[in-house]
Amino acid sequence: MEPPSDPLDDDLLRLDRALQSHDLRAARHHLATFGQRLTTYLRHEERTLFPLLEGDRPAPYLPTARMRREHVMLRQLVVLLWDALAERDRQRQRQLVSALRSVLMLHLTKEAWVLQPLLPRAGEQP
Repeated sequence: MEPPSDPLDDDLLRLDRALQSHDLRAARHHLATFGQRLTTYLRHEERTLFPLLEGDRPAPYLPTARMRREHVMLRQLVVLLWDALAERDRQRQRQLVSALRSVLMLHLTKEAWVLQPLLPRAGEQP
């Protein structure tokens, strides 16, 4: 039995398939979809989840600090991938999709295994 899929990873898989078949139009569509979904996801973390965990003490040693740096990295990789699509650099495109998937999976795993257990449970007093 496989774990449930993540919509962001599903977008990247569709993007990778489009790149494998040299369908740049579909690749652009899938990258745009991924970019929109990623932006929504990251904003939710930055505006809702991270403040719950940080309180009044955003600090470089909190788990959220590393995850904020991953947000920057994910956004940069998306920009680089758009550039690679424009340049029609197939090898670079595939490398960037692979890097995006790796960083994203690491990030999602941290959210599930590190951040979620730190969140106050419904009905608990802080």
